[in-house]
Amino acid sequence: MSAWTTASSRTDLRNLLSDNPTDKLRYRKRLIGEQNGTNKRFKSLEFRRITDFKTEASISLGVFVAGARLDPATQIDSDGPEVGEVVLTTAPTNTQRVEGSYYIQWFKDAELDIFLKNAAQWLGLGDAVASVPDGLQPAALYFAAQEAYHKLAARWAEKLSETFRAEDMPKSEKAAMDSWRSMAKDAKEKSESLRKGFYERNDQAAAPLWGSNYGRVKPVVPRR
Repeated sequence: MSAWTTASSRTDLRNLLSDNPTDKLRYRKRLIGEQNGTNKRFKSLEFRRITDFKTEASISLGVFVAGARLDPATQIDSDGPEVGEVVLTTAPTNTQRVEGSYYIQWFKDAELDIFLKNAAQWLGLGDAVASVPDGLQPAALYFAAQEAYHKLAARWAEKLSETFRAEDMPKSEKAAMDSWRSMAKDAKEKSESLRKGFYERNDQAAAPLWGSNYGRVKPVVPRR
């Protein structure tokens, strides 16, 4: 690894978290909303959707009603990816399945920067990622990753019923929260192991104290 910049460290962390713009696809996932022939507002479940249904050009992504992709220009009035709400031009009937294919992203850049700053502080190197040397960058990344997983656990800990109607609330939020906590624990243990390995010269101190002595040959002096 080379010297870190804010951008390069953030890229490394996104790669570790698999949180790049095309890493997390939701394919034909049902959108939440009452279907009564009148309601036109529907919502994707995730915290942060990055695909904009109103401007998306790919025919593989977008809103699908009864299996047919809606034309963003003529069949979608508006979309708010950050909130997740899309407004359709025509209300679906109660028998038409409303689905979305889209990408999500867990974290904003500013959030990743905070996780990385905390990692530099944990290493005792101040709050600038540029101060983290090459050998400690893996430890910093895994510490930042456990910060990220803890934040995901905290998000799931907030009851989704506060955002969604009870009948729409997912059944698996507790399992998801426990999963993020477990991943945070694993990442924290790995960060500590990597830090220890760096300061102990990657276990060189535990190498066997033996070697081969091949002796030394003196220069040959010619006879006179």
